[in-house]
Amino acid sequence: DTAAAVGLAAEHIAHRDPQGVMVVLPADHYVADVEEFRRVLKAGMEVAREGEWVLTIGIRPSRPETGYGYIQQGEQWEERYGTAVFKAVAFHEKPDLNRALKYLESGNYLWNSGMFI
Repeated sequence: DTAAAVGLAAEHIAHRDPQGVMVVLPADHYVADVEEFRRVLKAGMEVAREGEWVLTIGIRPSRPETGYGYIQQGEQWEERYGTAVFKAVAFHEKPDLNRALKYLESGNYLWNSGMFI
């Protein structure tokens, strides 16, 4: 179970380094721009280290998708290394096609990648 493994890893990291930052990355993602991905991770780790935040990495949708959850994007909170950090307004489970089209058209929704810091 992923949640149990993540919880155990978080406990282990906190015990070894109370100021440590943990990054959880599913193994099934294709990363087209590795340098951009590294900048996103670096920015997220810095923001997480400065407060008790949990950050999630959203992916700008390229099409309506009913197989992914979505993150409703709020106002921009930070910018680091050319990477914008936004507040999350809400998380939405896998939508039907009509709703997925509305999410795409609004420009305020990201695919939930399942990656978090």
